Parts: sequence; C-alpha cells; structure tokens
Amino acid sequence: MKTERYTAPKQRPTHVYIGRKACGCCVAVMTDLGDKMTGQAVSEFIQEGLTVERVTFEEYRTQIVNEPGFMGCHHEGQAEHLIEY
Repeated sequence: MKTERYTAPKQRPTHVYIGRKACGCCVAVMTDLGDKMTGQAVSEFIQEGLTVERVTFEEYRTQIVNEPGFMGCHHEGQAEHLIEY
C-alpha cells in the first residue's frame, strides 16, 4: 500500500482561491499551495456552481475578508451551503 506524504511548500504561498455565489458573496476559500489538494478544492468550488477567483494574500486580507457576504451569504435568507478548507 502506497501512502502519500505531505511535504511543506518550499515557498510561502502568495495567493488564495475564492469561490463566489452568483450573488457575489465569497463562501469558499483555499490557499494556493500549488498541489493536488488545491486543485481538488477548486474543482469542488466549480462543481458547487461557484465562480472562482485567484487573488493575492494582500488583496484577500485587506478587501475580501471585509466584504459583507464573506463566508456567510446574506442573500436568499441564509447561506445554503458554506465550504471551508
């Protein structure tokens, strides 16, 4: 049986993938580690019908986290499904 071993990235990640609902609220976030896990997460965002954006950590830290619908969509009553990675 082959086991996969996690190895830390050689460089500190500089970008984040975010998934937005059609209303524009950010409901999913994944650090861009440049690995298989990142690809799987982004694939799930797409399967959930989210629009995917890749932003810098600085943009994420100063803008995205301060948006009214960040990780808790306030449209359509309550968020139907939040994805956290």
